[in-house]
Amino acid sequence: MTAPTPQEAFGQLREFLHTSSPGERTRSQLYALLREAFVRDADVYAAEWVPYLKDFESWWARPLVWSTLQYLGNSAWYPSARACKSRDALSTYRRIVPFGPWQLEVLDMSRSHLRSPAAAFALDDAFSEEQQALCRGLRLSSCYLYDDGTSQEYYEWPAREDDLITILAAGLEKLPGIDTLELELNRSGSSYSMQGSSRRVRVYFGEPEIRQAMALLEERELAHLTLTHDYPLTQLARWKELPCWEQLETLDLSGNKLGAGAPRKLFCSPMPRLTCLKLERNEKFGDKGAQALARSKNLPALTVLHLQGAQVSEQARAELLSSPNLPSLTHVYTGS
Repeated sequence: MTAPTPQEAFGQLREFLHTSSPGERTRSQLYALLREAFVRDADVYAAEWVPYLKDFESWWARPLVWSTLQYLGNSAWYPSARACKSRDALSTYRRIVPFGPWQLEVLDMSRSHLRSPAAAFALDDAFSEEQQALCRGLRLSSCYLYDDGTSQEYYEWPAREDDLITILAAGLEKLPGIDTLELELNRSGSSYSMQGSSRRVRVYFGEPEIRQAMALLEERELAHLTLTHDYPLTQLARWKELPCWEQLETLDLSGNKLGAGAPRKLFCSPMPRLTCLKLERNEKFGDKGAQALARSKNLPALTVLHLQGAQVSEQARAELLSSPNLPSLTHVYTGS
């Protein structure tokens, strides 16, 4: 397929902005369109595209995509590597979207290259104070901490769950404007050989870590919360104690171990602002879980419900859409 000319690409942009509304999928689509134009000719993009984009303020209220912090090398070994990838990711995003907030995703971190877990948030080096203040989201995604199991100076920290608390605490301290928190972790540990001896250990929030995390978040006014991958209901229910729980606007509990009893325990108090709920890949949820959700009177603003992979039938989907207890619900996504 022939690449569009600059004029055709700008026409696609105009059509997209005038026919689409800001949403999770459309923000990603818009960023792909913008990034392609930026890569094609950064000077033309800055001179022609950026001034045009400024008029569409509703698109910049939320970040379009996540800027990724993936590697922080030990400065003694790799002086030029420390936080460079995070700076590059944010720098590229800010050149493409030079207005509005941004959000930070933290991926795999090798502790064998870090003097301490807190070094994973050396944000003073990576981002300016102004950039830190504009950050609205923090995601800890598939966090692996490498442990070589030796006594060498750079390998003396074994991977532990409380390292996640250290990372979370440092991130919350440096990023005061966060209203979105995503903990996409996994209970299942995994390991493999790397350079002959190291192990990759996947860690997660257990009961002690949940208590510590909730203490850190007690005074935060979160609007968007994601807790996904292998959490049992007993642990997820603990998060209801957060003061901001009842004020959430979006909640993602996909990929956990939620069954039919989850709605009764998780939504037993009013959540008047919740508009989007994701319960994808909870295989034991089923029709009984959907029916329990349909009986809940505590989700009056719920508009979009994601139940893909939750074993919900078309009949149960219809019951949700027709429930008088969910007057705002207009979209229910099921299937595989």
